[in-house]
Amino acid sequence: MKPFRLVKYFSFSSIIVLFAGILVLTALNTHWIRKTQLKKSEEYAFLIAANLNNQLFMQFFYSGFTEIRKDTAQK
Repeated sequence: MKPFRLVKYFSFSSIIVLFAGILVLTALNTHWIRKTQLKKSEEYAFLIAANLNNQLFMQFFYSGFTEIRKDTAQK
């Protein structure tokens, strides 16, 4: 019966090591996912700001400049 005691020790210790490894990998994966999500959110916010800037320029400033040019060309 004594050899089974060693097998039981190795099986319990390997299960504990396996669970500890899973916890470490889960923590690393969560950190990586949060970092990636933050980076994508920052890129998306930059894209939205650039698009808004372009929309404002095209609708207000650029159209105003073309109307001023048309008025001065007609005079």
